[in-house]
Amino acid sequence: MPSSGTETVALQGGLPVSTLEPFARRTPACCPPDAPVRSAIETMRRLLIGSVIVVDAERAPLGILTLRDVVDRIALEPRALDAPIERYMSAPAVTLDRTRSAYDAALVMVRHGVRHVILLEDKRVTGIVSERDLFGLQSTGVRHLSIAIRSAALPHVTAYWLMSPLIAAHAASFIGSGIGKSGNPCARLIASC
Repeated sequence: MPSSGTETVALQGGLPVSTLEPFARRTPACCPPDAPVRSAIETMRRLLIGSVIVVDAERAPLGILTLRDVVDRIALEPRALDAPIERYMSAPAVTLDRTRSAYDAALVMVRHGVRHVILLEDKRVTGIVSERDLFGLQSTGVRHLSIAIRSAALPHVTAYWLMSPLIAAHAASFIGSGIGKSGNPCARLIASC
């Protein structure tokens, strides 16, 4: 993974930021691994959020429960709501130090096919950054672009050709946000798919 020593920026509220620290301002919702799934879902609903981080007693991340997990693994499972959250969480947790760059978070999301990266300081949870935080409300996020690229086999050149407007649109968005200023991280991000 590239060092965060390069000047990589993203936009948050229209202002450039070089690290993920501004994304970690709000305290993320956390719960212990033995908490019932039902309480995590109630927390997400009450706070209007899409994830709850599962932590140990020292606030070290063990995993994460997202709305996608709820739909994919819990919704149709009998008695899942009363089961411990550790049974349904996604693990291991995908994490980054809160001093890393927005580019680093985007790259980790692409490499791991996730929409949330948990932010740490001294191995303890201090925040969370989502794909939506990084890329706003664009119609297609990095995860969808990555899946589309990975699912297209080399003999299907037409598929790549059809994806080229989407890739160009994301590249333009990254460059417009300043992400492509130093060392061409935009090209590295797209190439890493």
